[in-house]
Order: sequence, then structure tokens, then C-alpha cells
Amino acid sequence: RRPFELRPALRYRAARNRRIDSHRAWMIRGYVLTWSFVSCRLVGRVPALEVLVATPLTRELIGDKDRTKELPDAISKGFTTYGMQTFDQALFDLHEDGLISYEEALKNADSVNDLRLRIKLQGQATKDRDVMSGIDNLKMT
Repeated sequence: RRPFELRPALRYRAARNRRIDSHRAWMIRGYVLTWSFVSCRLVGRVPALEVLVATPLTRELIGDKDRTKELPDAISKGFTTYGMQTFDQALFDLHEDGLISYEEALKNADSVNDLRLRIKLQGQATKDRDVMSGIDNLKMT
């Protein structure tokens, strides 16, 4: 009988926590998360910044615990509009500028596979590659 008596109290507490989380989500203006890495080119360290700006969507995602896993996608999509960036986007930029090594970027990435794929498809080495090289011996029929 005791567990049944606790259920209304637990439901109330859960509802109260959702209200508090929702209230906190509307109070936030943004956040900047900073990590520093040893630079390959420069003497010292370079910062990698994750930036979240409070938009109606990000506030909604923060307020709903079931949807917080959608935050990284919302941050990456808000790069051009709001200036937001994920930690992996910051690592990609630092790697592309030659400030951190490929290994350092992958070691610290939130999603190693996504960052590896992005470097492979969008990286400077890909842009410098001549796509038409090696087709001299091909004959069109």
C-alpha cells in the first residue's frame, strides 16, 4: 500500500521539476563553453568555443528533457543565422586553420565519425585535390 501513497507526490514532484526546467530555459540568454588545446603552429594554446544563443527553439529543447538530445543539431543549424557553433564545428575550424592536429581534433570530438567525415568531405585537402587528375587515359565511347 505504501507505493500507491507515494505516487501522487512523485507525480507532483516531476511536474514541478518540469516547470522549473521550463522556467530556467526561458531565463537563459546563451552560453559559451571553452576548451583550450596546444597549438601546432603557435606557441601556447588555442581556444575551441561551443556557443549557444537562446532562441525559441533552443529554449524549448532545454525545457523539455526528452528533446535535449536535439540541441547539437539546433546549434549547428543556427551557425549562419545566430552565430552558434558546436564543439565539433570549432574543432573543424581549428584543424582547417592548422592550429590543432588531426589527431587532437578527433581525440576531443563529441562525434568522432561525424568530424572525420566532415574533414574528409569538406576539408582543405579535399578542396585542393584536382578531381580531373588521372583521367587522361580514359576514352569516351
